[in-house]
Amino acid sequence: VARPLAAFCAAPRRTAMPMLPALPDTQQAELDRLRALVRAYEQGRFMRLMRWLHRIRGTGR
Repeated sequence: VARPLAAFCAAPRRTAMPMLPALPDTQQAELDRLRALVRAYEQGRFMRLMRWLHRIRGTGR
């Protein structure tokens, strides 16, 4: 029970539980799809923020 905690304390920058099993292909594919969706949303949000800043500064459309 204490092995993951001891591993984390010994090397906190590494994964705390390296013995976790790999995800099945379907779950890994879903995780990859969701991560890509989050990246796309974050990039879109940044672009909306930049457009908004240009508008309030009077330099945009």
